[in-house]
Amino acid sequence: MKIIRTTVLALMLAVPASAQRIPGTDDRAAEGFFEIRARIDGEVILQVKGTDITHRVVSGRALQLERSTYSQPIPEAVFGIFELERLDGRGRVELVERPLLSNDYTAIIRVRDDDGGADDYHLRLDWTWNPDDPLRPPPGRNVGGRAGIDLPRLFGPREGYFEFSGRVDHVTAISISGERVRSEDFGGQRLRDGFYDWSSPMPAAPVDIELVNVRGRGRVELVESPWEGNGYTAVVRIEDLNGGAADYSFELVWRQR
Repeated sequence: MKIIRTTVLALMLAVPASAQRIPGTDDRAAEGFFEIRARIDGEVILQVKGTDITHRVVSGRALQLERSTYSQPIPEAVFGIFELERLDGRGRVELVERPLLSNDYTAIIRVRDDDGGADDYHLRLDWTWNPDDPLRPPPGRNVGGRAGIDLPRLFGPREGYFEFSGRVDHVTAISISGERVRSEDFGGQRLRDGFYDWSSPMPAAPVDIELVNVRGRGRVELVESPWEGNGYTAVVRIEDLNGGAADYSFELVWRQR
């Protein structure tokens, strides 16, 4: 069983590195960004909170953290879009966790550079939020990063969505409860390039829930709906038995009863 948050947060270093503010930017702007430049060899976990960066080298040489800049501190908010883009660097880059109340509004990034020797990386976090009401997502269309799913986002207070994209080999189960997401792999390679996005936590209450916008060559099923007996957890099973990993995406849409 892989529980991303507890596994990753335990690896963090205590001393944060400083970043520099871009002149003329606004803390109350509805869009923001945070850019990180570093020289990386092996596997590194980066944690970004507010304006601070901490890191842990999992394998390889010590990380050389270079100039990092931001337009505004990462807000303590419910985000519309929160995306990671690799602007430079040869390895694999993954947004493991977006900022949430449950992780103290911290973005967690994993970088894997397995090609031998260090390489220069330039990473950028982009987000949208509602400065007038940080606990509600911004109005309008919200595209959830790599999933590229296009649905109306004007949900009411008793409605919400969760979306996923990633590369699955054999069988992977995705469990969603409140603001927590975990994945469990059954054979084959582990889940890769996993990306999660949602409008609000899944409520701890009865909901009508539907699996929509499914993409992928194998089978994707909602095998367990939230109810009192499972702690109001939704479970989606992805089965890919065609040999090798493949890209999948789906969305869960719910309405509280």
